[in-house]
Amino acid sequence: MSASGSLWNWWRSRSANWRLVLLGGLLGTIGAVGLSALNNIGRFSVGYVPWILMNLFLFEIPAMVILGLVVSSGVIVALLPLPRSTHAIARALVAGIVATVGSGALIFLYFTLFPLTYNPVLAAAYTGPVVGIAFAIVVYRWGRGASKAAKTGSRRREEGG
Repeated sequence: MSASGSLWNWWRSRSANWRLVLLGGLLGTIGAVGLSALNNIGRFSVGYVPWILMNLFLFEIPAMVILGLVVSSGVIVALLPLPRSTHAIARALVAGIVATVGSGALIFLYFTLFPLTYNPVLAAAYTGPVVGIAFAIVVYRWGRGASKAAKTGSRRREEGG
């Protein structure tokens, strides 16, 4: 079996919540690290590229993975079984609030432990809520479409069509 086939089987064997955590972590990481890298490159001259790369891999990427998981937990909160009248935007806002509080707590902790360091994570952390809200809306809409299709299919089977 090819490596991509076994990776796909592993992915399919995960529960929906785990897939949300992994996807949310990945999206949060990509968005925040990308923004942070642009921030660094724009702020410093090209001569600082080795320093930028070291800073990115030693400090920012681990922080962004954690922020991505915070965003994922926000998404899972947004997808909790709330009353049917609760709109997708309201669920997404719950995800955004969880992500904002989580990333704010991480930033506070970082600056408490390392008060004299310049930290581009501060600028990048605020991409977390944006990714969380967008991801929650996409997943919720996608899930709703799938459940409607399943209901339509079961109705057709019951009617004999």
